[in-house]
Amino acid sequence: MTTESSGLEIQRLRQVPPEDLDVDDVRPSGRRPADTRFVKNVREVGIVEPPFVRETDDGLAILDGTRRVDAAEQLGFDTVYVLVVEADDADALATWLTAHEHNRDVVDEDRERSLRRLVGASPRGHLSSEEREKLEQRKFDLGLRTTADRIEDAVSNIEGVGRTIAESLADEFESKEAALNASADELADVPGVGPKRAERLAEGFDLHRRGVTTVHV
Repeated sequence: MTTESSGLEIQRLRQVPPEDLDVDDVRPSGRRPADTRFVKNVREVGIVEPPFVRETDDGLAILDGTRRVDAAEQLGFDTVYVLVVEADDADALATWLTAHEHNRDVVDEDRERSLRRLVGASPRGHLSSEEREKLEQRKFDLGLRTTADRIEDAVSNIEGVGRTIAESLADEFESKEAALNASADELADVPGVGPKRAERLAEGFDLHRRGVTTVHV
């Protein structure tokens, strides 16, 4: 049996104590605690979708479902059902990215960091043409969007700013919010921008945050 989103091979459904489950090291966001509302929901309806875990040298590690496991611990569940999958680091990262693409609680930096790690690209700094090509192909395969994509969307109405600038901003700031809130001095240090354009970009980003739809740079 395989999952639809990742193609991972499911080995078995297993029942284990929640406290025996560690967080997989490949998860960029680590453990996500369950808030009161989430715990209340688990108390009333139970855990509908079993967390995904994989075997590691230290035992079972959670790929997806840390909040469900945390809620089970808070509620004193003796055991929880988990889906044990066979996955290497790349498969594990792909699973996490696919599961959290539309999760608003996951920041762009985590998605970007995972994508770069997935293709062996540096975690920060400018991508080589080979790294960029691999990243574009991998994000296409997974149906994901990078920080550069999100920045490009945000600045699409600023005349004179295109994909190249969006990628440079993503390489420098690694999140849309960080780029759009950067000062003119910070923007000026980005390759391809410079002091004059940085001033105009800062003004354009300010207008963008206020909902102005057309900006001339």
